[in-house]
Amino acid sequence: MVEIFRATRGAKVMIQKKEEVLVEGTILSCSSTETPCGPDSSNLYMKFFLQLIEASEDEFVLAVPIEEIVGFRFLDGEVADAYRSFLLNKLQVKKAQRQTLAIQCSGDGKRTIRAEYLGRAAEWTSSYLLQGFNSYHSLPFSSF
Repeated sequence: MVEIFRATRGAKVMIQKKEEVLVEGTILSCSSTETPCGPDSSNLYMKFFLQLIEASEDEFVLAVPIEEIVGFRFLDGEVADAYRSFLLNKLQVKKAQRQTLAIQCSGDGKRTIRAEYLGRAAEWTSSYLLQGFNSYHSLPFSSF
């Protein structure tokens, strides 16, 4: 969800938070904070926020935790159509159409890498998220 909000910065949205609270506004950005966790605080927990310029007279800037968002819809017709097309395309992708991504690391040592791919479509920027598991570091980069 974070990548979708980042890709649609400036779009008007209606989000539904827990307890059925509706908020309307314009996507400003997404941000995150790191909080140490675990028995010895050696792991980091990433908490993501959606920043919205609220659609009100004072245009209040809100930071809504992503985990509090239970639903959303785009209010801009063009963005809503592009997003709907993107979702339908993702539903139609078959296993045989999957592509392989090669990741190469330099230096010695064993690594655990998890790469997630949002999807390739004309409406969105292809990007990958790499994260290490000893500490959380994300690095978005464009596909070739």
